[in-house]
Amino acid sequence: MQKTSEESVTNDWKTTERKVCVIFGYEYNREDFKAKALASFSQKYGMAEDGGLILPLVYPDDFLHSGRARISSLKDLVANYYLDGMIILGAPESMNRALAAIEDEYGGKKPYPVVAFFPQDDMLGIESTCDLVFERASEISDDEMLGIVEATIEYLPLCHGNLENRTEIEHATQMLYGKKGIKRYVDSDTGLSPENHFILE
Repeated sequence: MQKTSEESVTNDWKTTERKVCVIFGYEYNREDFKAKALASFSQKYGMAEDGGLILPLVYPDDFLHSGRARISSLKDLVANYYLDGMIILGAPESMNRALAAIEDEYGGKKPYPVVAFFPQDDMLGIESTCDLVFERASEISDDEMLGIVEATIEYLPLCHGNLENRTEIEHATQMLYGKKGIKRYVDSDTGLSPENHFILE
């Protein structure tokens, strides 16, 4: 008997105690992008609730308390998971404070790599609380962005909890190799170029 398309779908993931948290923030919390991303993650990596790799969080939906979004709840949302990394898409306001609160729990150190794509939070704060920060030089399609996120998902667990063994630009280049070219970000006001801040070309 011929298999239906649903029965023909195979999952490529194995159960894992470690997780990668993906936060869908501004621009990437749209239903169409979110649905496409979660479907792909579910097949390739598995979802945390099923024993898989991906812990998805959607802003503001998963951060609501009494009808108000509280980014400060991030620490509690990830507290019971062993994370290999966190990926933030369109970081909302005060995300850097939420990340700093997590660092405080670990003696002021980042407990795992944090990568932010196109943050809309305070830039200096994001640069200080994330290992890698990316802007874009031009529009990036949803399919292309999904490929970038999945490359990052696959790279972070290989770092075993930190990015200290190489420079930031070496990590950024290897992580996105074949997906997107990168160049250093230069602040237009100060002329400074932070070591961990890049532009996707």
